[in-house]
Amino acid sequence: MLTLYGISTCDSCRKARKSLDTRGVPYTFVNLKEQTPPADLLQGLFDAGAIRPEKCLNTAGARYRELDLKTRRATMTPADYAALFAAEGMVLKRPFVTDGTRATAGFKADAFDAAWPG
Repeated sequence: MLTLYGISTCDSCRKARKSLDTRGVPYTFVNLKEQTPPADLLQGLFDAGAIRPEKCLNTAGARYRELDLKTRRATMTPADYAALFAAEGMVLKRPFVTDGTRATAGFKADAFDAAWPG
């Protein structure tokens, strides 16, 4: 089953949830403000090549600027990204969806529907 990490007030998360609901794809919604993906899950996805850590970074958010990630990310390893996302859910691009072996970050309807056909 899919796990969708997001925020209920996020437009992209709402669109992703509506897409999954409309197509009858089962998923669990996890509020990123309350729970982040575990670092070991993220590290496993990165190590397997399921998704690149840089693709998961929310560069538009205030927390990205507060943590000066524009400068820091040039030297970050996949393990650094996994630890960061597990500690700071607001720097993870939303929605972050995974089935434990595959993952997507962000929402573009066609690509999202193709990745998670149900």
